[in-house]
Amino acid sequence: MGTAGRVRQTMGIMQWQVVTEEFLDYSASQGNDLRIAGLREGCKWCLCTSRWLEALGAFRDGKISRNGVPKVHLEATEDSALRRVDLETFREFAARAETNGVNGNTGVNGVNGH
Repeated sequence: MGTAGRVRQTMGIMQWQVVTEEFLDYSASQGNDLRIAGLREGCKWCLCTSRWLEALGAFRDGKISRNGVPKVHLEATEDSALRRVDLETFREFAARAETNGVNGNTGVNGVNGH
């Protein structure tokens, strides 16, 4: 079973996100330093819905800016995530569609976008 399968088993519903420095700082402040895994701003990352909802709540509580909520790749998000987050909220934080067949704006391919 691949990494995505292990994430699904241990963390629940998955979404593909694009992370920002602000999110990485926030996540580290919550005890989950994703930089250890090599993430940096612009990387795509498989994130459980609970962690995404924590960032959304922090934004709504004024603890982080809108930029701190990871952008959601709707086409790569499990449909089951809609049990916890409504589609309009996901659309509000949707990543821009990719048109050139590469991840992010660095022109590189790979699961983490780096």
